[in-house]
Amino acid sequence: MKETLMENINELKLYYLQQNLDDFTGMFKKQRDLCLKIIEKICECEIKEKKRRTLERRIRDVRVGSFKPMHDFDWDWPKKIDQECIEELFELNFIAKKKNVVIMGPQGVGKTMIAKNLAHLAAISGKTSLF
Repeated sequence: MKETLMENINELKLYYLQQNLDDFTGMFKKQRDLCLKIIEKICECEIKEKKRRTLERRIRDVRVGSFKPMHDFDWDWPKKIDQECIEELFELNFIAKKKNVVIMGPQGVGKTMIAKNLAHLAAISGKTSLF
């Protein structure tokens, strides 16, 4: 329990608490375990909230606005679309390889829809993206 607590304290950068944890729990000698559990629960809640806010900020910063999800994409409409290639893009391997993606085609075939979905997925996956 104490290892997890110390990891959480480190993740939250609570340096004072990290250095003085024994002083805090020492004030409650008979209920030291309860005190540690309370501090651990507070840290867990703070980490969860921090991750939620980070994800919310990344999604907001993408600036995709409203968009139609990819499962609604009509693969029969653009007659010459490489579905396998598009689906491979959604694995986001191009980000790790530091490659650019260029989506080309005539008006009305879904280029914007694909780009918005890619940007949104990247944000959800922990990457910073901008549409």
